[in-house]
Amino acid sequence: MKTLSYTIDGDDMAEIDYSKSGLVSVALKTEMNLSPAAITIIEKGFEKSYSKGSEVTVDGITAKVKTVKKKYYAKAASGPKFEFTYTAENEPALWTETFSYHFFEWSGKEVNEMIADINEKISPWTIQHSDATKIRQYDSDGTLTQMIKDLGDILGLFPVLHHDTKIITFEDITTYAGRITEPDLTTGDANLEEYEYIEEESDPTGTRVNGVYNKPFYSAVIDNKYVSVQESAWSIELLNTFEIDNGEGLTTTYAEILGTTSVEFEDFEIDLVKDTTGVYNFISGSISGDDLHINNPPEEYAAYDGLDISAREIFLYADDNLHELNIELHIIIVAGTTVDSNAFLSTIERNARKELARWYLLLDADVTATGDYFEVEEAGTSDLVTSQTYYNIASESVPDKLAKRIHWWKQNKSKINATFSQNFKAGDTKYGGRVYSSNATWKKSTGEWISTVEIIGGTPSEQQN
Repeated sequence: MKTLSYTIDGDDMAEIDYSKSGLVSVALKTEMNLSPAAITIIEKGFEKSYSKGSEVTVDGITAKVKTVKKKYYAKAASGPKFEFTYTAENEPALWTETFSYHFFEWSGKEVNEMIADINEKISPWTIQHSDATKIRQYDSDGTLTQMIKDLGDILGLFPVLHHDTKIITFEDITTYAGRITEPDLTTGDANLEEYEYIEEESDPTGTRVNGVYNKPFYSAVIDNKYVSVQESAWSIELLNTFEIDNGEGLTTTYAEILGTTSVEFEDFEIDLVKDTTGVYNFISGSISGDDLHINNPPEEYAAYDGLDISAREIFLYADDNLHELNIELHIIIVAGTTVDSNAFLSTIERNARKELARWYLLLDADVTATGDYFEVEEAGTSDLVTSQTYYNIASESVPDKLAKRIHWWKQNKSKINATFSQNFKAGDTKYGGRVYSSNATWKKSTGEWISTVEIIGGTPSEQQN
């Protein structure tokens, strides 16, 4: 015999069977989408069995009691009897918490990382889906339920609750629902009480979905992008000083300088600075080869040997902010005064800034734009309805999935409405389709479960062709 396990005020209780004295009925309502399962228990007795906050478990689905209704029922020798009605729901009803979730990452954030973040909030529920594709932008202040639905749109899949295991999966709805097979009444069905099989003629329209591709963001090469930096923008560091004798009793003081600056670009991000990038001095012309480094600079610069007064190195690189190009220029300049002069440091800085301002870049780089619009159609006739707009999706394959999903729900959902003398819950397979919703009730008067269900199925191709 089926049993009803429960806890009272957080304390585990022994299982009881459905012949428990006073128990009148137990109802279980489930849906396949992001709706809570609801349990209603009616019993008659002197004292209530459950309090608000108690947990009840029916057919593997656990829910927490939200309300307790007490109604006078009858007199008895030991006192009045009451009819108690307990209503309980599982956690999805509580996912109304506003969850602020914002990121814009140049390298993208894996869908798996987003799922891990959501799972931290909905425990003991768990999203079980693995997808390493990346999305670059998500910007939302919304409920956890809405965020899970958004994630379904990002993947082009349909979120399905498995109430008994507290697991959420993302499914291709046209595959998951299957194709309904109408019951064959000539062979009989012991559990079937009544049913209606519904085939609806769809409107002669398709579905158009507009949105934004998350990737592959288109790449391009920029040419003749001149970059120069004014004197005041440089950060200057004195690394070393040395003197060189000109052979006639005179010496010249030189300074080894590191100039650091950055240049921001609002309209594109830098993916790769090419080795062919030109670096020019207004006086001495271009440099390249060993003097130009397209990578991160060393932690410590090797000191010049004091003889090569024309030595110079240029490092070009981008950190996490790919809209910003970092420039480090390692050069030797004439100090213009002796080391012991009071004006030595100020003279070096003035001369260094003048030298650094002479340099400019002719930037040649692969750049990445931040998105590209798409429009995808799920075929019908020439009359299309734009039903969803501006999805930021994770991969190129998603728009077609999204269009098929929307089209299926709008026009291609055949269904069976049926009543069974059996307990069904959402997600169960029946007649080839899926139980989308179930209202199941156990009554003591009959000692059996009666389930009224909606079974969905069908495929888009059936209706389109």
